Amino acid sequence: MTLGRPLGFLFLVCAGCLSVEEVNPAMIDSGKPSGRGGAPQGGAGGADPSGGGFSGSGGGTTGSGGSAATGGVGGATGGVGGTTGGVGGTGGVGGTTGSGGSATTGTGGTGGGPAKDAGSDGSAGRGGAAGTGGTGGASGTGGSGGGASDASTAGLHVLYAVLKTQPSSAYLQCELHAKNNGTSAAQVSELKLRYYFTDEVKKTPQITINWSHICIPGNCGNDMTVTSTVVPNVPPATGADTYLEFGFSSGHASLGPGESADFTFQMQGPNPATDVYTQTNDHSFDSSKTSLSPWPNVVLLQNGNVAWGTPP
Repeated sequence: MTLGRPLGFLFLVCAGCLSVEEVNPAMIDSGKPSGRGGAPQGGAGGADPSGGGFSGSGGGTTGSGGSAATGGVGGATGGVGGTTGGVGGTGGVGGTTGSGGSATTGTGGTGGGPAKDAGSDGSAGRGGAAGTGGTGGASGTGGSGGGASDASTAGLHVLYAVLKTQPSSAYLQCELHAKNNGTSAAQVSELKLRYYFTDEVKKTPQITINWSHICIPGNCGNDMTVTSTVVPNVPPATGADTYLEFGFSSGHASLGPGESADFTFQMQGPNPATDVYTQTNDHSFDSSKTSLSPWPNVVLLQNGNVAWGTPP
């Protein structure tokens, strides 16, 4: 039995097997989606030589699988961060500022490889605009001034205007009106006025009535006589240890509605050069009233009773 020939044949078969396919390095690339397998199984056994020969040995050894390709790229890119927070609600009128919506954080993708991009956080919601303040109410309209200086004084009352405004003066001087804004007449002889002061001079004063008349609407030509008396105020009060009391008489005996008994007076000591009165501590003095104004610190009496004003 000769073995040379069969071995030669086996060598040729195996040599052919090795030449069937070469491993291509380009196929082993970690960047490709998957590794390519190794060489295919060895070739088939040789044909039966002349009937009784040995069956051909199996082809070459099973090709080793090719190196597994590097794992595929990581899973899907991380999800984009949650949507930007919703815009805060617009503040109502005068309302509070709207709150911004909260952002949702995106979740990174999973996979064999590292995540390509981390999910980015959503931007914070934009705060709502500040509420607009309410509109202020319209300013109230100021009240209109009275027409005449004593238009708001009903009934009997006194109008006063100072003629000597100095804090200290040798003269007390003013204009006084006893006016009737009532609806019924008053007898002129029943009326008296009291001017209260502090007497620093302590001497018998000289009192002068500069002019006097009864004034009716449209006519102030009715004569009137004014009398005066200096009276101690008992008990003395702050701003008044003495008062001047004026009485009236006139041929126009009744003081009707809208009528007034008007006059000016001046009081001085015996020697005006040295006899000086301090006016700022006098109850009936007001340096600011240089035009006729209702003044309750000059008191009006009717039949001995206070009809209007504030005694000290």
